[in-house]
Amino acid sequence: MFISASAPALAQDTLRLVYSDGFAPYSWRENHRMRGILVDVMNEALGRRMKVALSHQGFPWKRAQALVKNNLADAFVTVPTPARAGFTIISKEAVVSATYQMYVKAGNPRTPSLLQVKKASDLKPFSLGNYLGNGWARKSLAGMQVHWAGKIAESLRMLVKDRFDVFAGNSHVANYQIKKLGLTGRVIELPIVLDINTFNLCVRKNSVFVHLLDEFDQTIAQMRKEGVLTEIYARYR
Repeated sequence: MFISASAPALAQDTLRLVYSDGFAPYSWRENHRMRGILVDVMNEALGRRMKVALSHQGFPWKRAQALVKNNLADAFVTVPTPARAGFTIISKEAVVSATYQMYVKAGNPRTPSLLQVKKASDLKPFSLGNYLGNGWARKSLAGMQVHWAGKIAESLRMLVKDRFDVFAGNSHVANYQIKKLGLTGRVIELPIVLDINTFNLCVRKNSVFVHLLDEFDQTIAQMRKEGVLTEIYARYR
């Protein structure tokens, strides 16, 4: 169920989920509705299986987190951090696992050298490109020479124009954008995992819904066993 009312106006029997409104394929707003992997998993787990009334609302990410922290929303789904654990209870089961991989232009002569890379710090000798919204890249590529673009689409277009050797980032996000931009076959994903992060359900500690987390963990584990999570992820490849 999608509810368009503002967060404070929603009834207490509705679990108020907030998301980034521009983080495809995980969450984004389209035609006044929230779409994406995270929305679909929450609808299946909490909505259909656990019979919880839901609202899905998208905001700039900093604002979404502030709404939960300030008691104006109940939960979000994201990478667990100590800061987020300070005001939320975090599910044990991951909603989705994100791998961070390298992407090169097809035919890049430096590809054999890049295939020897084991971790992000090994990328220092290469020419790098990325986008400003990639928090993983800001942390993992700190101190390296990076050509920063405003958005991932711009960065991937720069890659195919030979502006740099390699783009590194979240594989769900990168592959979704590569397909959307018509760059399939022109941009190649290398089979090396630089890092893995999980996205978990984070429920505000004083939310009336925090008691649902044990059942949520059981539900997600069952969905994983049934292959339902894999089916949802596949919708956005």
